[in-house]
Amino acid sequence: MTEAATAVIDRQDALSRIGDDEALLQTLVDMFLAGYDDYVRNIDEPFAAADWRGFTRGAHTLKGVLATLSAHRAHGKALALEEAAKEQDGTASQRLIDELKQELGVLLRELGP
Repeated sequence: MTEAATAVIDRQDALSRIGDDEALLQTLVDMFLAGYDDYVRNIDEPFAAADWRGFTRGAHTLKGVLATLSAHRAHGKALALEEAAKEQDGTASQRLIDELKQELGVLLRELGP
């Protein structure tokens, strides 16, 4: 994880969640990067199919991963998306998907090689 990643990840908070284990934090980051496409697909596909249950589950899963990484801005967007999904609010959900993807793009750029 690069020094710049601290702009989108609260490194100290993330480490405190996992017993200050640097290697584990790197493993979690690597797992997030490897699973990124699946996380996005698990939001996009159910939303497109109006599968509100699946859409809510996808948003919830991503929210949890982002919380573990202490990616606070992206986590906040995922939390709002989960709430919109629970309310079956398609308009808010589309806006929040777009906003979340922007935050995830920033996160990916910061975490990437």
